[in-house]
Amino acid sequence: MLIIYLFQKYLDKKDEYKFLKIWESKILNHSRRWLFVIGIYYTVVISLITYLITFGEVFILFVIIIFVFVAMIYGYYYLRALLRFIAMNNQRYFEIKMNGPQSDFSKDNVIN
Repeated sequence: MLIIYLFQKYLDKKDEYKFLKIWESKILNHSRRWLFVIGIYYTVVISLITYLITFGEVFILFVIIIFVFVAMIYGYYYLRALLRFIAMNNQRYFEIKMNGPQSDFSKDNVIN
């Protein structure tokens, strides 16, 4: 999740033109590759966390239970951070593509 946070900070510092180029060329065009990288990263991280928690443990059932627990907890928070990252940047991408935020809604015809 730290990688997502740091990449978000990097994208926040970019102006609209550079963000558009990065988002289109590196993220949208290679979405299958990013899904594969995310899956490998998730597997490695939960394996590493489980190994560190159960270091020296010989009872395999305990290790499997810890692995499932870590996968569920870390998976929930990782998926939440990933979806937030994608949603925020897709919103910014579509606002740039549509020439800025559309805030020209007139409230003159609204009835209480």
